[in-house]
Amino acid sequence: MLAGKWWCGDNAVTNAVKGRERHKTTGGGGGASALAGLSLLLAVAALLFLTFWTGYYEGEEVTADGAVVAKTSASLIEENGMDVLGLLAVPVVLAAMGFLASFARSRVGTIGLWTTAVLLGLFGLGTAVTVGVFYWPASLTLLTAAIISTLINRRGHQRSGVA
Repeated sequence: MLAGKWWCGDNAVTNAVKGRERHKTTGGGGGASALAGLSLLLAVAALLFLTFWTGYYEGEEVTADGAVVAKTSASLIEENGMDVLGLLAVPVVLAAMGFLASFARSRVGTIGLWTTAVLLGLFGLGTAVTVGVFYWPASLTLLTAAIISTLINRRGHQRSGVA
């Protein structure tokens, strides 16, 4: 016979199965996953903005006497070609990997979150002069998700008595 007690106080479920009790922690990492998902959305938004924004390059054609003949503007792709999409997709892939790692409620998931957050941050810093600044919000959000995941894992290990 299966009997159980459910409560919300510490977000835990205790099941009594044939006289044995099991303790299972449920939830707790939803905040980290939500932030990692937001990071992915921010990275996709930056990709789309940089892909289609025609104000990325602006210029003027002038004559020898300084009269403006034409004003021009172009998107990043119009100026550099489709090859630039590979570079712009790197932060989206990193944010997607961080989002997937956020669902692993273990030390491995936390390490995955930290790894992707650091790599995304390094991408943002390394390309800050060109496109990296647009990915800083995604990087900071993923870093926050990694911090929250670390705190949740520590709290879970302290409850279970694991050092």
